[in-house]
Amino acid sequence: MEMPRPTSQPLHLRAAREEDLERLVSIHAAAFPDARGRDARRRNFTENVRGSLSDLLVAERAGELVAHAFLFRMSTWIGGAELPVGGIASVGVAPESRGSGVGSGLIRALHDELRKRGTALSLLYPFRHAFYRRLGYGTVAEVKRLRVPPAALPGR
Repeated sequence: MEMPRPTSQPLHLRAAREEDLERLVSIHAAAFPDARGRDARRRNFTENVRGSLSDLLVAERAGELVAHAFLFRMSTWIGGAELPVGGIASVGVAPESRGSGVGSGLIRALHDELRKRGTALSLLYPFRHAFYRRLGYGTVAEVKRLRVPPAALPGR
């Protein structure tokens, strides 16, 4: 299988629109393969508890939609003061565009948007730590995985 190569074609970034939904759902299904159907994925974009379709940034290359990511307005408390943060979620890149710099370009565009807003921090749950580490992210809490056989758990 040949790996995609970085391309010199620029990314065009914009807010998602209703007419993008079918392509967005297809990209999301490829990026997050699980049991959710197309309707549930569509609702992820249109009825998300954190925001709406207007919070979703899409990336186009050569006129084709190739990626998406949410940028939610959130806040956290640090040192007794409320601080705005950007919540990055549902970063998905179309399979044919992976490895070509689309994901990194999309994250950098989200960072640019956060700077315009005056937001100093962004938070996310990474799919792969190494990818986000290259973009300046680090782990803020230790993650522990426990393996517990179901039989060891108390009954209902």
